[in-house]
Amino acid sequence: PGASSVITAMSACYKSDLPFVFIGFMPRTAKEAENILVKYRDINIVAFESPNRLVKSLEEVSKKAKHRYVTVARELTKIHEEIKRDLPENLIKYYTENPPKGEIVVIIEAQEEQSKPDTAHIEEKVRILAREGYSTKELSRIISLLFGVSKKEVYELAIGLGASDGKN
Repeated sequence: PGASSVITAMSACYKSDLPFVFIGFMPRTAKEAENILVKYRDINIVAFESPNRLVKSLEEVSKKAKHRYVTVARELTKIHEEIKRDLPENLIKYYTENPPKGEIVVIIEAQEEQSKPDTAHIEEKVRILAREGYSTKELSRIISLLFGVSKKEVYELAIGLGASDGKN
């Protein structure tokens, strides 16, 4: 997937077609976090975060931007890769019960109305992940998690688009 975990995470993000700002690591203070969330409310915010601080950072996002979806991408391109997209409160619960390990990229999506993804948007993500070297099975799982559609639907769409790589 290339040298940049930021770009890899954005390629799998629901709103990767919107502009984004990379802020390095998540802010450490509540005031800094609030300033970032307000300043960049109309674009995606991308940041690194340590496993030990992830829940605390998600709590800050939940306080100031609880309706903005967040994607947490962990250990990209590795055996324990995990991509979760949800509202901050749900991610807090998940990562409190399942403490994360490894490298983490957090994407706080731009503030706007959420709508069901159209097929063209899903097709675009299938093509991007296929180009990045993901197998049909892997990209079906990732897109299913991100968009809330069935893995079978995504798999069939990927095969129809010629995204099959033989590694199904």
